[in-house]
Amino acid sequence: MKELVAYSDEEYVDIVAKLAADRERISELRTVSRERMRETICNPGQFVQELEATYRQMWERWCHGE
Repeated sequence: MKELVAYSDEEYVDIVAKLAADRERISELRTVSRERMRETICNPGQFVQELEATYRQMWERWCHGE
């Protein structure tokens, strides 16, 4: 959901204002969010594997000075 990422206070307000005016988009986001939850956090085995892989990548980057 990269379109929901804000890099400033002004950008955040703009995103929220647009969403508040678009009930159909909010409904779509809820549906997508529920599906993602079922696929990730509600699937603990897969979630933990992906979390561990992310931690390993972070550690390797840190070890290489990135």
